[in-house]
Amino acid sequence: MSSVVPSIYYSLIVAGIIAVYFISGSSLNGTIAGYAFIIAGLIIMVGYLVNNMRIKQAEGKNNTVAMFYTVGPLISIICLIVYILYLLGIYFDRITGGNVSPGYYTFSSIFALILILQLVIFYYASNTKQYLDSFTVSSSTSSAMILFTILNCVVVYTMYIILKYYSTDG
Repeated sequence: MSSVVPSIYYSLIVAGIIAVYFISGSSLNGTIAGYAFIIAGLIIMVGYLVNNMRIKQAEGKNNTVAMFYTVGPLISIICLIVYILYLLGIYFDRITGGNVSPGYYTFSSIFALILILQLVIFYYASNTKQYLDSFTVSSSTSSAMILFTILNCVVVYTMYIILKYYSTDG
């Protein structure tokens, strides 16, 4: 059972990345679906991690700070993607009609690239001995993910400004 759950969430995340990266240019619905797959995978991952970390904590092998360092960046990524989905829903007609500034597409790509980088960092961290023993990542990995989350917050805010104030006539 324990090897099935990681396969499920990694599969959902990879499917979401493929949808976002390769379908985003042709269909906003594909982008929305891709982000939804990523969120589903991350939520399953967080649930799996919290469950296993609570088991390790009961055994005296984990502490709350380690749980925060591991799950915190993932929750912040989920929140950012939910906000992106909110923006895509609110400005769906404007985006599909092509009535947005070209800067929107640039920042949308930057968001996707930083998101993929964060997920790759976590993937490599999840293959370390520390993670396999205690289901926690190092503080340096967590710090890198938080740094990229902050950068992505700036990118998302820029996308919001572009969508709200810089519409075009198409």
